[in-house]
Amino acid sequence: MKRFVLLLVCLFVGKVFSQEMLAPITVGKNIKMLSPTSIYRVDGVQSLGAFGNDYAPKIAFIGGGEKITLTVTEIYDTVGFYQPGFKKPKPIERNVVIEKSFFRSSIKAYAKNVKFYQDEIKQINKRDMIVFEFEAELESKTATDAKVTKKIYRYLQYCFVKKRKYIFNFQCPYDQKGYWQPAINQIMNSIKITK
Repeated sequence: MKRFVLLLVCLFVGKVFSQEMLAPITVGKNIKMLSPTSIYRVDGVQSLGAFGNDYAPKIAFIGGGEKITLTVTEIYDTVGFYQPGFKKPKPIERNVVIEKSFFRSSIKAYAKNVKFYQDEIKQINKRDMIVFEFEAELESKTATDAKVTKKIYRYLQYCFVKKRKYIFNFQCPYDQKGYWQPAINQIMNSIKITK
């Protein structure tokens, strides 16, 4: 009986101390959310070098030797963008059901053996969010052209507000899913966009 009680105490203490600590933050002027405290924060343009594209995240959290990332990207929606000399386009209403199917097919195109935990349109803090939570295998090549496959856990969330698209993206190695999954679900469900 003592061993059983000791085992329960150890499991409880291990569970309490293995949970990720979260803190509230504001991203830019209009996004409030929780963020992890165990990985370091890189703001705006500084993160461009780490991600190497024209759509540098507004904020990025990187940890675990850059194997764990949480990014928030805001992109000006160029659909219906006005160019001088052309008729001003009519505003285009976003159809989140069509957008969701597009994003889902993109995921299946770049990853193998995709297993979705969440694949839905969900209302979070009065905003429609396209939510994908999944595990998958990604292939890449090494410097010697050898194929390397790594299994990942990823949580993607998309939201359209006026002329902006927001992308909330978390990725970690699959073997760390058990640690990060409860925290990242809490983080993604805390997102509040005011605009």
